[in-house]
Amino acid sequence: MNPDQANPDQTTPNQTHQRLDILLITPYPIYPPQQGAATRMFHQAKALAKHHRLAITSLISAPEEHRSVADLADHFDLVLVALMGDMDPAVNSAADFAVAPPSSIQKYSSRRLRKMLTQLQVVNFDIVCCDFIYMAQYMDLFPQAYRVLGEHNIESALSQRMALLQPGRSGQSEQPEQPKRDAIAEGHDATENHATEHDATEHDATEQQTMQRAARELAAYETAQWPLFDLRTTVSTLDRDQLQGRCPGLETWVVPNGIDTQAKPLLANHQARKLLFFGTLNYFPNIDGAMFLAQSIMPLIWAVEPDLRLCIAGANPPPSLVALALDPRIEVLANPAVMEDIAQDCHISLVSLRAGSGTRIKILHALAMGLPTVSTTLGCEGLAVRDGEELLIRDDPASFAAAVLELEGDRALWQHLRSQGRALVEQQYDWQNIYADYGKRLLERYRERWEQR
Repeated sequence: MNPDQANPDQTTPNQTHQRLDILLITPYPIYPPQQGAATRMFHQAKALAKHHRLAITSLISAPEEHRSVADLADHFDLVLVALMGDMDPAVNSAADFAVAPPSSIQKYSSRRLRKMLTQLQVVNFDIVCCDFIYMAQYMDLFPQAYRVLGEHNIESALSQRMALLQPGRSGQSEQPEQPKRDAIAEGHDATENHATEHDATEHDATEQQTMQRAARELAAYETAQWPLFDLRTTVSTLDRDQLQGRCPGLETWVVPNGIDTQAKPLLANHQARKLLFFGTLNYFPNIDGAMFLAQSIMPLIWAVEPDLRLCIAGANPPPSLVALALDPRIEVLANPAVMEDIAQDCHISLVSLRAGSGTRIKILHALAMGLPTVSTTLGCEGLAVRDGEELLIRDDPASFAAAVLELEGDRALWQHLRSQGRALVEQQYDWQNIYADYGKRLLERYRERWEQR
């Protein structure tokens, strides 16, 4: 696909040919597909490129991410990136959105990307897909295209859940409050200590209120933008129902998250004695989940099984998580190239999440590897999993720890979850099947839409 060779006089959609011109707009590169959202976008792009001409435009946060262009050049017709940091104050907003878009939206407003997309208008794309609500601001450039919004989460719901955790973020809400007599016994002034606690409480409350206000502003922006698309997709029925509840009558498909089961053989880890928490570690729900696990759940497990070790692995861990490795029972592994190499030494996956939206690819990944999993209800939200069949579902620290210890001592249950989990992802959550079906439906819906015009 070469924009210079496009016909600027073309004004009718490509209805007669199987191969369409499709544009994918993403908030960050889709390669390497090592993190949840990048993995989803990569498999979507692969499936669409099998039958159509596909262009991909992405924002990057650092110049070295330009290498993603070379990595993808052999697979797609056109790959372009624009460096963030040149925010456009005149960012596009919905016609009925009276105030400036929220700061979380403006973060992805780029003059460079808008200029790049403006130049690509000459291609006259048949379908334009953007991933995440953050990229909806560029859709005004393609009024004639069939426009698709892929929502990986309901971002305002995720923001609201994060706000609710704010006063006790990083698991601190689970720690017992020290009585004031402890301060006196240690020679501190109790009045001064109380004032400090009061100031901290006020700060937490103010920060939570700020986050809740930002979540409401983002929800208003979503509600204004969703109707501007011809089609919306979500990763779960829960997200679809929430979207349609706020904007009734909109066509919205559930396109579930998945895993490349062909590239994920079962691990031979029967003798392993290590627990695994993995994911993108600079993502707030994962930071909170890992801290909650280390501070509130693992002590209960170690009280019974002191020899068990915890491995926390994933991209870009912040200092708060790196510091957990000061405990010799915990290791923190940053940016592993292949998670299977880490998981090979582990025998149970832990998903101790207390915030999130959409569905967790980390669970599908663990099940595909044959790694029995213990998750919170929110952690496995939106997935077709059953407690005691594909995984164990527990929420409070004591129940969660008890489930881990049960798996530790019951080899028959461990093997049952291992086999059932793998069967589930093979049957319902294989990327190739998910996006083959999506591609067929999208082509049919596109043709129907233009026939109705």
